Amino acid sequence: MDQATTDYYAKREQQERELAASATDPSIAAIHLDMAERYAKLVHADSNPKRKELGITNG
Repeated sequence: MDQATTDYYAKREQQERELAASATDPSIAAIHLDMAERYAKLVHADSNPKRKELGITNG
């Protein structure tokens, strides 16, 4: 994954966490936290050496 894509996912993760923190409805906050976790996985997926070794680039 290129740096611009990683930066984008990191930015979206932070935005989702901020939206979760400001949500007044707990179910909406949970949705935002779930999205934040998904973005976090995308950010960190490329840093997993075993994934790189196996040629796994997504999911």
